[in-house]
Amino acid sequence: MTLHELLDHSYGHDGDKTLRQRLGEGADPNLRDDGETLLHVAARRRRDSAVAILLEHGADVD
Repeated sequence: MTLHELLDHSYGHDGDKTLRQRLGEGADPNLRDDGETLLHVAARRRRDSAVAILLEHGADVD
């Protein structure tokens, strides 16, 4: 499952835990899918906890 798919299919504590784990294993928080970064997707979907996790792991805000 890609990180973009993870944001699509997981919510709450378990989703955040999995996102944090994947990023901790070296997944790139700045990967793009159809021109959008994970941060764009998380912000658009109002996934505040995912936004915070992505920023903690170096997501680029630009």
